[in-house]
Amino acid sequence: MRKLGSVLLLCAVVLLVGSCTVKVGTKAQTGETTGPKPEAKGPATTAAGAPEKPGSTVETSEASPKVVVLKVGDEYDEQTGTVSHQTRTFHPESPEMHIAAGIKGVPSGAKIKGSLRAIEITGRDGTVMRDIAGPSEELDAPAAETTVHFKFTAPTAGWLPGSYAIDLAVNGEVIETIDVTVAEATEAGPSS
Repeated sequence: MRKLGSVLLLCAVVLLVGSCTVKVGTKAQTGETTGPKPEAKGPATTAAGAPEKPGSTVETSEASPKVVVLKVGDEYDEQTGTVSHQTRTFHPESPEMHIAAGIKGVPSGAKIKGSLRAIEITGRDGTVMRDIAGPSEELDAPAAETTVHFKFTAPTAGWLPGSYAIDLAVNGEVIETIDVTVAEATEAGPSS
């Protein structure tokens, strides 16, 4: 039992040693388009909440943030700001996992967080481990339409095979969960 506890602790440390970096930009900075922004209109109200005039309207913000563009892969092109090799299946020797997401409806002053977690992974000794938190990064959103890039770097010994999830959260509320897999090691290595 003591050996199992040591192995679990070691694996958790290996996952946490993998690092995370992040980039953020507005739609204008990245050049990405996410389509026309819908306008929500509702009855105009006074400060007390009473209707102002029959038939008048005011613009209201979107109800909640929404991911409108999502790319996942193992290569990121710094020049274009895009995930250049898209995949959701990684290999133990894959150096990085990249997530690029266009998010709209982000409240002013919001925090956006990207977090990697292991759902179920297999240790090098065959021990199955579940629900292990990995690295995360939080940033300030610069605009209501924002593009973020999170990079999760593999631990020194490589990714452990199994299923992982990457959570994107705005102000602590998860708005998107991306499932990814690390395949068993093969003699041929990663496929292109």
